[in-house]
Amino acid sequence: MSSESAKNSSTFIPPTSAVFNQAEQHIDQETLMLTLFLLHERSKGIKSFWYPYIQVLPTT
Repeated sequence: MSSESAKNSSTFIPPTSAVFNQAEQHIDQETLMLTLFLLHERSKGIKSFWYPYIQVLPTT
């Protein structure tokens, strides 16, 4: 999981990408994209391709 795989996922297609362009001034765009992608994938639970990876991440 990386900001590049997040950017290329179907989760972040236009017009969502415009939000990232505007947010770039305030927050590191790659960090924001990866964080949102991780939250989205976590919400999918076991259906997420990233489920095994997310399960081993620390919870605190």
